[in-house]
Parts: sequence; C-alpha cells; structure tokens
Amino acid sequence: PSTVERNVMSADWVPGTDRLAIVHAVDGTYRLEYPIGTVLATTPGWFSGVRVSPRGDRIALIEHPVRNDNRGSVKVADLAGEVKTLSGEWTNVGGIAWHPSGDIWFTAARDGAPKSLWAVSDAGELRPITQIAGAMTLRDINTDGTLLLSRDTTQLELTALVGNESRNLTWL
Repeated sequence: PSTVERNVMSADWVPGTDRLAIVHAVDGTYRLEYPIGTVLATTPGWFSGVRVSPRGDRIALIEHPVRNDNRGSVKVADLAGEVKTLSGEWTNVGGIAWHPSGDIWFTAARDGAPKSLWAVSDAGELRPITQIAGAMTLRDINTDGTLLLSRDTTQLELTALVGNESRNLTWL
C-alpha cells in the first residue's frame, strides 16, 4: 500500500484504469476531485458515495448540505465540472451506484421512514424499486445488475467507568 492522498472521505476507481475520483476534505470544505487535484465541485456540507459511471464520463454522488446530517440529494457531475441535481432533498440518503441501464440507483427515505431503493434517470425521473421491512443501504451493483444491499440496524449503548471497570449499562 502507498499513500495517494490524505483526508479522502470517499473514492471510486475509474473503470479500466488505475485512476481515482475522490471526495477530499480541505480547509473546511469537501471537494469532488477528478483527476486528483482537479476540483469538479465543492460543498460546505459533505459529499458521500462518489461513483464513477461505467463509461468514466460522469460521477454520481450525494450532497449533504449540513455536516453530520444524512439529509441530502443525488447529483451527477460531468468531467467539465457541471453538476446537475437529479433528486429533491431526502431526509436520509446514503448508498449509491450506477445500474447497467444507465440510471443511478440509491437508497433514501423521507419523513422518518426506513430507507428504500430508488432509481433516478439523467432527466431526473424518479421511480421506486423496492423496500423491505426495515432500512437498507445499497452497497454496489454488478455489471449484470445483481445488487449488494445491507439491512441496517441502529443500536445505542451506554457504558460507564465504575471503579477501574467499564460496565455496559444498556438495558434491552
């Protein structure tokens, strides 16, 4: 392993190459860079889920306008740095990938519902794909269209230092 860059929050390989598109945290802003060092977009919030298209000509990502908040929208940037918003704002959005059809698939929710799977076209046409009992996150899509999804569970725990011993105080 070798260091490519520091403060990289997300990255994706350009198909068929050894080059990366990255989300780089620099001086309080998040920057979408491709190639590394060439800034295509910036945000005072944060970017997540950077994904390069199969042809390597566009980059899909999620922009979260407020730090440490999962609220956000799906965007796509071309290599000239033109950024287009493809979806409205979601209460909770995370997990994005290019489908072989050319659409961008992502997992998101509105108004406190669990995240479900959605697709958006380059024209911004949104359609639901599926939902499950509970929340899910899209992790990847294979070139044959098979999906890698996770079912997400949130658990809060409380621990305390009692004397010299750490004790779990979580009940149920």
